[in-house]
Amino acid sequence: MYCPKCGAEYIEGIKECVDCHEALTDKLEPELVRKPEPDEYVTILSAGSFPQFLVAESLLRSAGITFYSQGEKLQSLFGWGSMMIGYDPIVGPMQIQVAKKDAATARELLKDLK
Repeated sequence: MYCPKCGAEYIEGIKECVDCHEALTDKLEPELVRKPEPDEYVTILSAGSFPQFLVAESLLRSAGITFYSQGEKLQSLFGWGSMMIGYDPIVGPMQIQVAKKDAATARELLKDLK
């Protein structure tokens, strides 16, 4: 099962994307398979805490800014959790990337996020 908006893959039985709140489909559209080129997107936030990461995603989503997130699902993969530094030291901090054209707007939106 796949999200028609972001392309995330889910196990059988899940009906809705947890990020996009879209109904899942059986097939992944070809345009969602394409990974963004590294020079098309920039990292605007390396979050040290999961709550900070969730608030940043919510603010970007509310503003209609398309983003890619990395690392949030890996934070407890090795059982270390967030330790005292706010993130799993093996996989590193969670990151949010946006298109270069949206970077200034996104940074302004997240400037007060601590």
